[in-house]
Amino acid sequence: MGRAVPREITRVPRDGDTLGISWSGALQHAVKHLPELPHNDIVQLAGALRTDDTTEKESPRLFAELRSRTARPLWAPLVVDQPAALKKSPEIDVALRRADSLDVAVLAIGGWSPDTSTVWPRVSEDLARAAARAGAVAEISSLLLDESGHELDTPIAGMVVSASVAQVRSAHHRIGVASGAERAPAVLAAVRGAGEPPRVRHGPA
Repeated sequence: MGRAVPREITRVPRDGDTLGISWSGALQHAVKHLPELPHNDIVQLAGALRTDDTTEKESPRLFAELRSRTARPLWAPLVVDQPAALKKSPEIDVALRRADSLDVAVLAIGGWSPDTSTVWPRVSEDLARAAARAGAVAEISSLLLDESGHELDTPIAGMVVSASVAQVRSAHHRIGVASGAERAPAVLAAVRGAGEPPRVRHGPA
């Protein structure tokens, strides 16, 4: 998937398009393999997460170093207790407002369980399970969807720094990235909600 995703990302945009890319381990790896995009503007759609291999600064640094016309990284963690204050900072505000006019959105599709979500392990167990009881089966750009693809209004939505579901769904083209059969219900929810073609998948599905 590390090579397939960059190929798909670069196949869709035309000169002058704005390309938004959300965060995930697979997408962070894909960004490293993107070719030059000198005629495109690139926006990071969600804050970064610390992993075993990277710090929270790694993802925005990769975006900042992309060889594109302009790049708008999000210098913020994905999950915080009070994201409203971060969103008011000029750099983050500008990046998120650029998501209003996306031509292409590249979105990580996660499930809603400890093993299929990047957000679940980073919020309290009570909040995570309450979201599951409310019907969450998928996360798109770290925002939660039910099985019909409708966005859920949960306390977790107020804890993430990311573009909104409405912003990413307004993109002319959407590319969904998911891995493994265990995320199939999440992919179906994304498709039902907004139609996510094309998808790039990895592993059995």
